[in-house]
Amino acid sequence: PGRLRPLPGLRGSLVLDDSYNASPAAVLAGLDVLAALPARRRVVVLGSMAELGDAEEGFHRQVGRRAADVADVLVTRGREAEWIADEARAAGMPPAAVQVTYTAEDAVAAVSPSLGPGTIVLAKGSAVARMEQVVAGLMAEPEAAGALLVRQDAAWRQIVVHQPDRPTWL
Repeated sequence: PGRLRPLPGLRGSLVLDDSYNASPAAVLAGLDVLAALPARRRVVVLGSMAELGDAEEGFHRQVGRRAADVADVLVTRGREAEWIADEARAAGMPPAAVQVTYTAEDAVAAVSPSLGPGTIVLAKGSAVARMEQVVAGLMAEPEAAGALLVRQDAAWRQIVVHQPDRPTWL
């Protein structure tokens, strides 16, 4: 679960659930896969990447540049993922096509208007970004989340990550 797994999405879309974890190389590889697939619309939902040390901003920005080349719509989740959005805009992605969110609910709401037949959604982020919560909200059959998604046991479902510099919860 959570490793580039295709799942039926809302309104006839396809969700590529890559929510297990994320490194810069893995995110770039996921974007390459998305770019190679035939789609009417490509939507990218990226969470923050963790444990990158002093290079974290540069890696997030690198991902943002590549996302601008691939995505029709970009939604980010988390504080560090703001750099992805900033860089995508700087690389020429229309500002209206880029949204920054901090909760799974807000990320799902931002993606929802773009869903339909021929739309492929790539969802990826580090474990701390809890992107499986976003995937659950985009699935055609969310009742199957427990069997199909990563981190669905009771202990993981209790964890809430607080960002003290943001008024929201991940």
